[in-house]
Amino acid sequence: MKKISIIGTGNVGSLTVQYLLKEKLGHIFLINRHKKISEGLLLDTVSAFPDQYRQISLGTAKDIYQSDLILITAGIVLRSDLDLEGLRIVKTLAKKYKFNPRSLVVFTTTPIDEAAELFQMLTGHPKNRVMGFGGSLDLARLKYLLAKKTGNNPKKIKGYYLGMHGTRGLALFDLQIKNPQALRYATSNYYKEIVKRTGHSTIYGPASQLADLAKALLQNKKTPTEVSTWLNDYGMYATWPVKVSRSGVTDIIKVKLNPKEKIAIYQLLNFEKKRRKNLFKMALG
Repeated sequence: MKKISIIGTGNVGSLTVQYLLKEKLGHIFLINRHKKISEGLLLDTVSAFPDQYRQISLGTAKDIYQSDLILITAGIVLRSDLDLEGLRIVKTLAKKYKFNPRSLVVFTTTPIDEAAELFQMLTGHPKNRVMGFGGSLDLARLKYLLAKKTGNNPKKIKGYYLGMHGTRGLALFDLQIKNPQALRYATSNYYKEIVKRTGHSTIYGPASQLADLAKALLQNKKTPTEVSTWLNDYGMYATWPVKVSRSGVTDIIKVKLNPKEKIAIYQLLNFEKKRRKNLFKMALG
């Protein structure tokens, strides 16, 4: 049976647990710096899935090391210094636990792209087995907004989101629409409206998409998706369309870019690389 560790059992982590149990993907280990939170989630979850009470338990450092898949959903909610605090969490986890190089590690910790790269840099974990989650969520949000705008079926809208999770990316779609890059900021407003109305960060979209990624990573077939992964061409982690399987990221999908788009993505990633260098320096200082 596959072993799945979830580090950080807040809103996204706890809902992801439910999706994973429904799919019966393996034994789930709950890890939280506040043990009582994991204990409470365990008690609550087994009442929803009483027939699977043997498939979920509190996790230890040993369980993390023996896991096939590690989902790191730990983070700080709605802070002005969110990026810096998120990277400090990554630093703490990299020092606190020993990670088996055969494990697949996925981050939802903000900033996602930077978190994945910093973790890989600190641990030396195989690059194709460390990834940041967020690209598929960006794409899902963009398809929803496009479908609402054009009336098209979102499942039939083809496109990519390249760059960084959030608004720092390049949106490419097969639909002819005016100013498609403005959609990037529409997704940011979409997120802000959720926070404004609920008082907390998004939950259902991230948890559902994360569970789908987990399922793809535990299957022995190459599934297309979008994650933040190491790009040799740019020398950094960035969100890009890929294929994933049990061995992690197996293929970087080649995206046809016109000259203008090539310049745009190069400038974007070059700027982010410089920004990232300073951010890492502050987080590790």
